[in-house]
Amino acid sequence: MLLLLQEEDTTIGISPRLRVLSRDLSSSLRVAAVVAVAVSVVQGGMKRRDINGDSINKAQLKDFWDQISDQSFDSRLKTVFDMVDKDADGRLAEEEIK
Repeated sequence: MLLLLQEEDTTIGISPRLRVLSRDLSSSLRVAAVVAVAVSVVQGGMKRRDINGDSINKAQLKDFWDQISDQSFDSRLKTVFDMVDKDADGRLAEEEIK
């Protein structure tokens, strides 16, 4: 519901609460996008390392973290490749890129 503050039949702006809600929603969407990318990175790494299941152990998490935090071009390329290579066959098919 959009609430407008009115003074003498003149709209002076959006209510402060609506501004806060809008800002909170924007922040939540950014967090959701970051989480989606993180999940994609971990899933890609799990496939490449042939890890099955819904969880990873501490050593595997450290391995993922080391790869993600490595600033080299090769490491970044490997991370993106892992995310895109859905079937983990080591090749990118046209369907995987679309």
